[in-house]
Amino acid sequence: LVLNSLEELSYDEIARVLQVPLGTVSSRIHSAREKLSRKLAERDLL
Repeated sequence: LVLNSLEELSYDEIARVLQVPLGTVSSRIHSAREKLSRKLAERDLL
């Protein structure tokens, strides 16, 4: 999530840097966004 949102790397770039499949990057970012959303909602920040 940090590499994509803050460092502005594309999913392809992240996959190359981390040496993982593109699908793994997509899945991890999706999961991280969902988790962040839940945590923010728990604290009434979203």
